[in-house]
Amino acid sequence: GDRIVSDDEYSKVSATIPATITRSIGYDHNAGNIVAVQAYMNVLDYSTQERFYEKLDSYLKEAKRKGFIKEGTIILFPEHIGTPLFLLGEKKDLYAANTLSSALNQIAIGNLIGYLKVTGKNAFSENNSGTILKMKAKEMKSVYENAFRKLASFYRVTIIAGSILLPEPEIDPNTNLLVIKNGKFFNASFIFLP
Repeated sequence: GDRIVSDDEYSKVSATIPATITRSIGYDHNAGNIVAVQAYMNVLDYSTQERFYEKLDSYLKEAKRKGFIKEGTIILFPEHIGTPLFLLGEKKDLYAANTLSSALNQIAIGNLIGYLKVTGKNAFSENNSGTILKMKAKEMKSVYENAFRKLASFYRVTIIAGSILLPEPEIDPNTNLLVIKNGKFFNASFIFLP
């Protein structure tokens, strides 16, 4: 199957997204502010690194346009914003799956060699979702980290990134980069400075 969802197909889905609603609560005392983003994401927003970044960026562009981003701004993203990155680069039929179980099975079948390397068996694992997440963890981590690092740098703000489910994620104290291991999964969030 085709692994590329065309820009035209993506635009059609994006056209059905509700308008962004913004509101300000409290008073501006010029001492910094918090911008909380409750993102409306669809499965195609996770189809490529570029689409994931552009979708997150669209919320910050709107906040900047409204005057909410200034010196001292902290941006908050919601829990599990990064977890669906396991959908990256999948066949376009997958994005129309009716259930998570169906989507996970399609990922396993479409990436059979990688899937079998992770399971170490010749049969499907009982924990299909854990196997898929382990198989995709490095790519998920990379896209998540690059997107939030780039946004924090470009807008010169502190971002408390929404969480992502990764195996033993931690920050390497020498490089200040996110690293993952091969153990238990943790729902973790990270802070990206300007």
